[in-house]
Amino acid sequence: MESVAAGVPIIGCPQWTDQPTNAKLVTDVWGVGVKLKMNSGVISGEEVGKCVEEVMSGPRSEEFRKNALQLKTVAREGLADGGSSDNNIKMFVNEVISSCSSHSKQI
Repeated sequence: MESVAAGVPIIGCPQWTDQPTNAKLVTDVWGVGVKLKMNSGVISGEEVGKCVEEVMSGPRSEEFRKNALQLKTVAREGLADGGSSDNNIKMFVNEVISSCSSHSKQI
């Protein structure tokens, strides 16, 4: 998420939990990077070099940078005052407060 917020392309190396899902989003949905390929649980230096080359100067490098900058803009808008994240956290807090108030009246 830090890379998205910074607007930079990503080279993913998913290992466990939510990382494979995040790598799928990075590569296939958002189009902001590539995923390292492992061979028997090992990533070669050659593979790392290939991915760096692909992100930095490969045929899709401009697309990666353009998409990353667009995501940066959207992420910052969502975090700004009145943005979707700001509004959602306020709604959540208000709901928790309301729920606590209702619960304490019932006791």
